[in-house]
Amino acid sequence: MLHEFLQRCAWTARASDELTLLQQRQPAETLPSSSFSSGDTVALGTGTTLTGITKSADELTGAGIEIKMSWDFQEPREVLPWMFLKLTPRDHRNEIIISRGLCAPEATSGPYQESWHISASERIPEGDYGVEVFFVDNSKRVWAAKSGQPDAQPPLLSPPVPLGELRVAPPRNKPSRN
Repeated sequence: MLHEFLQRCAWTARASDELTLLQQRQPAETLPSSSFSSGDTVALGTGTTLTGITKSADELTGAGIEIKMSWDFQEPREVLPWMFLKLTPRDHRNEIIISRGLCAPEATSGPYQESWHISASERIPEGDYGVEVFFVDNSKRVWAAKSGQPDAQPPLLSPPVPLGELRVAPPRNKPSRN
């Protein structure tokens, strides 16, 4: 009975750092549209399809930005994608990798949307970056490492998904260099 109820209800996940807030919505609510610039969907394994991903702004300020993902899930889900955001500076040196972690582990079947808040921090220096998203099967990576293959790379579930450019603004209270 609980399983049937959960399938009829829509959930939204909002994540910031290591904290995820789940909010339940009624099934009648519609999900905001989100799509790739190419209009394609990305299959990430049996039962898991990314139907859209967008960032809320092209500039990361003190207020942060949102990465919104739209999904379509079918049972059984064989893979729970693990998401990484890669920021590549224009000089292609010192890339920054930010782990989102598991994507929608609570979702079962049907359309689903989640949002990830990224805050400005000292870890992300000001400048201009190219943004890409990578989805991996992290459980396979961990299994390979535990099985004696320490250099095992996480298996990519799809080619990288480009999200355009991102400008990281200087902090407002940045000390002067006098």
